[in-house]
Amino acid sequence: MASSQSTEPVLPREIWQAVFSNFRKHQDLVHLWTDCRHVCRQFRDDVERVFSIKHLPKTSITFDCGIWYNEDAFGGKVNLRSIEFGFDRLENDGEVAVFKNKDSAEEFMSEIMQRVWYCINGSTIERPEHLVCFRRAVNDTDIPGVAVDKEQREIRLDWRAMYSEFFAEDKLTSYYFEQNLSASDGGVAAIKDQKLKDRLERGEADVFEAMQAFMAISARMEVKSRKSARRARIRRQLEADGQACIFDEEFEEEEKTALASLKDARFCAGFMDFSDDEEGGVSDSRSDKGTGDQDEDEVEEDNTDEDGGVGFEDDEDELEEDIDEDAEEEQDEDAENEEGASVSSHSKN
Repeated sequence: MASSQSTEPVLPREIWQAVFSNFRKHQDLVHLWTDCRHVCRQFRDDVERVFSIKHLPKTSITFDCGIWYNEDAFGGKVNLRSIEFGFDRLENDGEVAVFKNKDSAEEFMSEIMQRVWYCINGSTIERPEHLVCFRRAVNDTDIPGVAVDKEQREIRLDWRAMYSEFFAEDKLTSYYFEQNLSASDGGVAAIKDQKLKDRLERGEADVFEAMQAFMAISARMEVKSRKSARRARIRRQLEADGQACIFDEEFEEEEKTALASLKDARFCAGFMDFSDDEEGGVSDSRSDKGTGDQDEDEVEEDNTDEDGGVGFEDDEDELEEDIDEDAEEEQDEDAENEEGASVSSHSKN
């Protein structure tokens, strides 16, 4: 008689919980949510518990509520372009996360909540009016099940679904990144790569120059991969909503604005200061620096890797111009998106 094989993890549960709790780098957390979480029910429960304790307090949602022209305000207007809601608590047995704005002036809250409602219900799929900030990673992915409570001045959402959307796009970006780097006809990147190799063989370039060039190529591929993953998400959402997906000139103009906002937000998020030694949430930056909760190596490691990419923000403008000039690569992008969308949906819940 064939014996049944248990699917339960061999190691004690406490060991797995300790392992999951020590995942800190962004790509490791993406793997934890999109892969490890689906191994078995125990892993799912343990991973979600770690995220609810360690990472939800380091998650926020920012809304672009525009400029409020108010004659009673100083200068006649109020800047509401960056209204942040931070995690406050869990409700409904941990199913719903509640986010609250605690920084805005009391006399502005009624107008803010009305505009937040519009950002959620009136913005387009192509140009969301919100940003999800997870630790030091930022994106404008969808927030499923979000609802505005104007009276309590809170928003409630399905935090698991929000993370699934967020990390699925990060995983898809990594997929495109690997495909772009390994492609035999890598376009501009392949040409630059071959030219550099030829110069190295002739002794016309040193190792330091080679490293800089390879990093620039990687940064360019990351920008292109993020753009492709975002387009794949937009295509999927439009088709699910019964709308036609047309990447025309109007879309590209909106896309440039959205990508610029994301670039600025990612740069600012890179300076966020918190300690992973505290389970309860984001540490006050002054107390962290005073008590030494993080050693210097840990701070340096966090600042370089948490945004989920290779960095090189200073080169992105030039790299994006190269992308726009490379017409042949853009023509193949729709086919890549269709293939990638299936990868994205497979990574989600």
